[in-house]
Amino acid sequence: MILDANSNPVTSTNKLIHGSSQSRYRGPQFQLQNKSLDDLISERDRDVVVALSQRLFLNMGPFKSVVDQKASYSVGVAWLPTYKGEDREQGSEVESWLTNSFFKSLDLRGQSWDWWENLESVSYEIDVRGDHFTLLTTDETGNFPRIKNIPAHAVRTKDADKKYGEQCTVNRGPHKGRRIIYGIIYDDNDKPLAYRVSTGQGQADYRDIDAASIIHSFDPTLSDGRRGLPVASHALEDLKHILQSTEYERSRQLIMSSIGLFVENDTGGPELGDPRNDILGAPATADGLTTQEISPQVWYAQAGNGNKITQLRHEAGGDSFSSFHDRMIRSFVSGARWSYSLTWKPTGQGTAERGEILRARKAIISRQKRLTAWATRVITYAYSFANKQGALPDLENPFAWEFTRPPRLSVDDGRESKMMMEGFRLGKENMSDLLEAEGRTYDDHLNNRAMEAVKRKLKIAQIQDEFGVQIDERELVMFTPNDQAQAVEPNNQEE
Repeated sequence: MILDANSNPVTSTNKLIHGSSQSRYRGPQFQLQNKSLDDLISERDRDVVVALSQRLFLNMGPFKSVVDQKASYSVGVAWLPTYKGEDREQGSEVESWLTNSFFKSLDLRGQSWDWWENLESVSYEIDVRGDHFTLLTTDETGNFPRIKNIPAHAVRTKDADKKYGEQCTVNRGPHKGRRIIYGIIYDDNDKPLAYRVSTGQGQADYRDIDAASIIHSFDPTLSDGRRGLPVASHALEDLKHILQSTEYERSRQLIMSSIGLFVENDTGGPELGDPRNDILGAPATADGLTTQEISPQVWYAQAGNGNKITQLRHEAGGDSFSSFHDRMIRSFVSGARWSYSLTWKPTGQGTAERGEILRARKAIISRQKRLTAWATRVITYAYSFANKQGALPDLENPFAWEFTRPPRLSVDDGRESKMMMEGFRLGKENMSDLLEAEGRTYDDHLNNRAMEAVKRKLKIAQIQDEFGVQIDERELVMFTPNDQAQAVEPNNQEE
């Protein structure tokens, strides 16, 4: 009796999951490799993937469009800090310092790299290179907090010892004997201790920076993923084939735009008395084939006996080129968790478009979670640094920060706004829900409304004192068309 791997009699060669069967009729079967990602993906392989991702991003419109749109819709003109602690007065002072001072000069590269440029840079780096590293540091004087961006390829394994079948370990320094994987030094619980940043080409050219001073941002997927992968890592081969087929199609279009003429005569070559031969020189002859270029777009060649001129005709290709690109791009966009209609050939059908917008919204929310973690680390570091120097007051909860968001992506702003307003009237929606869709917060809304009312009352009092004219507040603002000031009838009744 023949038994299977579970000591059961083999009754059929069919298995529940076809992928576990070995067959030479179903394409390539892969070798069993049940290992962690850092064992299956070497640092060399990861470098190749990241390098190819960068090249394709700079040369492909759909790839660049996905990365651009995700960063733009996730950041926008927003991300202003709002303190949620009880000590609002001190929090407002810190908010003003962050917005008016720190956000304009937080990067060591200069003011062109302000708060919003860095937020978009985090999103770009995560999608193109897989992860983003930010160093929390100071300026040259050491008196002001600053950040410095570290490119992903600079964090790598150098000067490490590796025995056969084992992972790399640190050779010297305070972390000697610890594991180092993809340039990150870990403790026994897989917690990052330091990041090895390359400073030159040599193996000894590096710095080990403590993990408390580095912000590592990436999109984690599997539980053993230590570093992120580019958003197009699943479709790099597809995108390469798109570039290759585009080059072939470009060559075909250039050939089709030229005019080829076959001169057919008795001798099988150009006429001996043709004056063009005297002007252009003797025609070239090779293997019995005589050709002569009249212009870059017109040429003729031997075509056999006869006495006529025949134009070379080009057969136009079908839709196989376009359908191939559409299929490859759809595979890339679906794996990138983005909207296909926003990137390539929208359907134009209402229900389908709303489904695509919903897909993009989810991707934006996921990206904003990463940006929120990065932004919170940056401003809490900046505040703590300035607070130790006595430039900012103490806060009861220095981590109680929220950030404004850009307006929510919508396929029909008017329709969705009316639906939310109707839900507000029925008690289904709150005012904070309506404001959140517009990229505003409820606290900011109340503060702005209150300050507007205060300014209106102060202006009324100023004008009344100056001109002695009574002004009704409803003459400055009306919430409905009928909200007019009512004339007060004089009381002529005698007591």
